[in-house]
Amino acid sequence: MLVFVQGCSTSKHQVEILGDGAYKVDGIRYDVMKSAVGFEEQGIASWYGPGFDKKPTASGEIYDMHLMTAAHKTLPLPSYVEVTHLENGKSIIVKVNDRGPYHPGRIIDLSFAAAKALGIDYVGTGPVKIRTLPEGDVPLNHQSLVGEVVYIQIGAYGQAATAQTIFKNLVNHGHSKAFIQHITKRELYRVRVGPFLERDSATLSLSKIKALYPKAYILLDLPHQQAAME
Repeated sequence: MLVFVQGCSTSKHQVEILGDGAYKVDGIRYDVMKSAVGFEEQGIASWYGPGFDKKPTASGEIYDMHLMTAAHKTLPLPSYVEVTHLENGKSIIVKVNDRGPYHPGRIIDLSFAAAKALGIDYVGTGPVKIRTLPEGDVPLNHQSLVGEVVYIQIGAYGQAATAQTIFKNLVNHGHSKAFIQHITKRELYRVRVGPFLERDSATLSLSKIKALYPKAYILLDLPHQQAAME
């Protein structure tokens, strides 16, 4: 079946629905993932705004440029992902409810609100890493994504090997949400655990982590401000 839709760009795309989660856009095939568990990707983020506001997304929801949403070519709809800017260190969580972007080299199209929170609304694009939230961390109401995102910060280190050693130790002690965030402009390697969508969950994990790293602390990332730097 051939249809013409307004994609996550300023031009129209020819879309062919193939069935079983697969589709083609302008002759290129995309297979929608059966599961988003453990998915990570690195590349360029862009954003789409006024020209698409109040129009249906691929999921059937109405696009609202002022909500924390995004488009991705192959993640299941909906999915929830953490998006981290690789240069300024800002992190946000968005609900993926649309398809795109189909511009070469871009991996995710953010809403205006998400782009502003990440700091790419003015320049238009930015280098990012995205990763899906673990099962059980998906919020019941995606409006909560506009609020705070909670992490536990272990520390920030100048050597990747140091950060990697701490990361492995955390994972070995059952802290599966541990990750390393590389801040390229300052050549820092942050070791964090999260995200948590409730402070109570973060506080419980912090009490266990402090047995390993007494200086660990809870850090709040707000969409309108940059994550704290050491």
